[in-house]
Amino acid sequence: MYSLAEDNTSRSLSNGQSLTLHPFKVVLLGAPGVGKTSLMGRYMKGEYKVHRLSTTCADSMTRTACLDDSRVRLELWDTPGADWHRHLLPMYYDRCHAAVVVYDTTVRRTYNSAKAMVAELKRRCSHEIMIALAGNKVDLVDSRVVGELEVEKYVRDNGLIYAETSAKSGLNLNGLFVAMVKQLPECD
Repeated sequence: MYSLAEDNTSRSLSNGQSLTLHPFKVVLLGAPGVGKTSLMGRYMKGEYKVHRLSTTCADSMTRTACLDDSRVRLELWDTPGADWHRHLLPMYYDRCHAAVVVYDTTVRRTYNSAKAMVAELKRRCSHEIMIALAGNKVDLVDSRVVGELEVEKYVRDNGLIYAETSAKSGLNLNGLFVAMVKQLPECD
């Protein structure tokens, strides 16, 4: 089991050399109300707020963590999901290393929107970008409308990282970011 343990200290290897710090810009994308802000708050600060207002401007947080013999600085960008902000999204995913496209497992149109966003990222990014798909709100089991098998086929066909998450409980958030960091080229 890997984890991205928070790192607030200067670390060194057994031979006395300092661990290299690898900075990674990760952008959170998705339709309004899917839980992007809640996922970021849970992962970065360990907090979850029941009632949140819709995000109207981008926000970022940074977390330095360790994975094996690497130190990583994750710079997470939370983006607004409203359609009238859509034309601004390319400036957020420009020069990012990875994108987490979030959908709500209880609202099918958010899954369809997420698939469109993945296609846009693949089409518009001039650089190699790692894409993860996060099916959020899996804690709402009785309200689920997007099936896991359907999503797993899509993920396989498109070479994506995938996790079913819950910002409310924190389910699979660390695993999602560990999977991403392990595949980023600087950590090979």
